[in-house]
Amino acid sequence: MFYPETGVWANDVKNKVYFDAWSNSYLSENVDFTKGKLIEISTTGSEVVVYNDIATTHRGKGSFVFTPSSEATYYLEVSLGGSNGV
Repeated sequence: MFYPETGVWANDVKNKVYFDAWSNSYLSENVDFTKGKLIEISTTGSEVVVYNDIATTHRGKGSFVFTPSSEATYYLEVSLGGSNGV
């Protein structure tokens, strides 16, 4: 889950975003990772990595700073022990 620091996304300005990562099988089981990528999907459907090296700091929690566009959507892709997760 993503939690913007201000409580809402502010498009076209820097946002600090906190996150919580859980396993697919148990929402109470936090997942730590060291290689996450924030990926932007444009209105044309093209994808681009907008932030590399996102990592948790403790028990599935972490944060990053980026500038979202009102014309795009985003997802976080992580690598967990040789498998990818979204």
